[in-house]
Amino acid sequence: MKRILLILLGLSLWIPSARAAVYLEGVAAYTNAGKADTMLGFGAGVGFQAGENINIFLRGLSHTKTENAGTMDKAEYSHDMVMGIFEYAYAFPTAPFRWITSLGVGMTMTEVQKDSQSVDLSEMGMAFGVWTGFLWTATQHIAPYLQIGYHKSMYSEDFEGENVGGYQVLFGVRFTLFGRNRALDSDY
Repeated sequence: MKRILLILLGLSLWIPSARAAVYLEGVAAYTNAGKADTMLGFGAGVGFQAGENINIFLRGLSHTKTENAGTMDKAEYSHDMVMGIFEYAYAFPTAPFRWITSLGVGMTMTEVQKDSQSVDLSEMGMAFGVWTGFLWTATQHIAPYLQIGYHKSMYSEDFEGENVGGYQVLFGVRFTLFGRNRALDSDY
């Protein structure tokens, strides 16, 4: 996860347009990963404004869960995702809210270890996701958001034929490092 954060920081320093808004976000995720159970995860993202209502992000999420710790039935699950995100943000003309819809594609890594059943599965694969929700423009530089959606991981070995995917709820706070969340003369 430290490598992902370093890559995100590096990408935030290289933005093609000096006039574009540059974003950094922290994210909490409640994720149903099917075969890999349901778990809570955290992550970060970096992005920039590519057009009037279009944003592009690179987001990483890391999920872990341990059941029956300290017993013979101990089970550990982890599910990590790094995705490129294309986001459309519809701005309501007279309200500080945006309806955001996102599509993501990237890499995923899932691990399942169950001591009692001698199960040790680990695989890297491809993933996609779609989300929709609201972003609240709280200030010129802070915007919390809530999105719900679906994600799916695809594997060809240990998890082939297994359902590793499901619903996902994202709660994040987006910080605008360069540029502004809204015009200074906006109606709200």
